[in-house]
Amino acid sequence: MKIYTVEGSTGEYEDRRTWSVKAFKSKKKADELCYKLNKAADKRGDNKKIQEYLKEAGDPYASVDYGGTNYYVYDLELE
Repeated sequence: MKIYTVEGSTGEYEDRRTWSVKAFKSKKKADELCYKLNKAADKRGDNKKIQEYLKEAGDPYASVDYGGTNYYVYDLELE
């Protein structure tokens, strides 16, 4: 069975940080959350305000730095 994980990323080089947000059985649901989080990450404001937007959009682990935050969907095989 395939599952789809939404993952966040921020930073560059040795300061790069990645984290898992949520896993879904449905690619459509994963894509929807990913889109929602990327839209929230594009909002204007200081890093603290953007982090609040991301948490409201569904990422309880949100992290933001000067380079911004991006979200991606990855598929995995569940055993």
